[in-house]
Amino acid sequence: MEKELSLTEDSRFGMCSNFLLKCRNCSFSKRFASSIKVDNRIDINIFVVYGLQLIGKGYRAGRKFISMLDMSFLSKATYRRLELAILQAASKAAQKSMGDAAEQLRKTKRDVVNYGVSMKN
Repeated sequence: MEKELSLTEDSRFGMCSNFLLKCRNCSFSKRFASSIKVDNRIDINIFVVYGLQLIGKGYRAGRKFISMLDMSFLSKATYRRLELAILQAASKAAQKSMGDAAEQLRKTKRDVVNYGVSMKN
């Protein structure tokens, strides 16, 4: 008896595909994705948006490039949501870094130090 497996793309979300691997001779089936999720966001989609930001490009450039590879791109709404998530994460990291730097200055100077930068907690 010959074992046959079929692999089909079940669904897609942005750049991530969900697959179904199924044996035609038994009841085995397994679903898996082409990218992992972190905090309910798909890694590959975040990396694409962040990469485009790093090179100074946006949605239209990404869509054009990915279409040249004959792949589907993120929807504009998804792209914008991921842009906002990246902005919020960067802002949070910057606030923490500035707060840590201010605390370090306070500890080393032991005096009130005023550099004209207000910090929100």
